[in-house]
Amino acid sequence: MIDDKAFAGIKHIAVVDANTVLWIGEQAFNDCENITFILHSSAFYIGDWAFKDCKSLEQSTISRKTKNVGKSIFYGCESLHTVRIEANGIETLTHGMFSGCSSIKEIEIPESIKTVESDAFISTRLIHLTIPSGVQSIENQALWGCNYLKAINVVNGNTYYEAAEGVLFDIPQPMNTSNTHITPKPQKL
Repeated sequence: MIDDKAFAGIKHIAVVDANTVLWIGEQAFNDCENITFILHSSAFYIGDWAFKDCKSLEQSTISRKTKNVGKSIFYGCESLHTVRIEANGIETLTHGMFSGCSSIKEIEIPESIKTVESDAFISTRLIHLTIPSGVQSIENQALWGCNYLKAINVVNGNTYYEAAEGVLFDIPQPMNTSNTHITPKPQKL
């Protein structure tokens, strides 16, 4: 276990080998600006802002064993260009997950992802994005500031989104007829 803020602000760390660590706490490596590579193949939990502002971080893998990822884990990692998401247990790309990662040009979203939260890719340099069939929700501003985005593709079988000429569209969902509709009581003026 690596506790919250355990190495926060330590400038001389360059490579992190956390292969036997099961838990990476919140802000564990926050502002460790010289880290270039992180190995964490056993971590089932990565806390909020775990690698925030690791400005030299170039690559990272979210392993198959990872089940829970906090928000903004790579926030401000401006040199991060390669992220492999192997985790099949993760269903959400969390709020601000890649915010400010201005070197990311492409990322493969795994089939297990159902939700892309707000600000997930804010101000990245994504050029191409493929939305897998399992994605059911892309929150407002998830792609805000992605000024280099040229192509969005939606995998066949996704019943929530479609893309045409580089524009992402919601597919209207049928209303659930089993819902009870409640009419509010009139109010006296």
